[in-house]
Amino acid sequence: MNGTDVRIRRAIRYKNSYLPRIHGRLEPRAQGSRLAATMSMHPFTIAFSAVWLAAALVIAVLAVPNLIREKNPLAIIPVGMIVFMYAMMSVGFWVEAGIARRRLAEILHASTPPA
Repeated sequence: MNGTDVRIRRAIRYKNSYLPRIHGRLEPRAQGSRLAATMSMHPFTIAFSAVWLAAALVIAVLAVPNLIREKNPLAIIPVGMIVFMYAMMSVGFWVEAGIARRRLAEILHASTPPA
């Protein structure tokens, strides 16, 4: 790590495991500097979510065909778990990423946040 690397995490007053971690590098430009950064979830959150989704997928693949043959309404539960977890991850991360992008642009006095 050198003097141009940046690691940022917003301080919040609530719990959100999907809060983006910002990793970037300051790049010199003719009229100042540019922050080239990426946002990602905490590695533990990614690992936990992957294991959770994999378990739900295994249950869905193994149990759902039998439940459908038996016309059991519980067949929708494993599929619902997958959809719910994906939606929770996506919304939790992207809402916070948008907030972080806007706040970072305000702090750095950028005219508009990058898309």
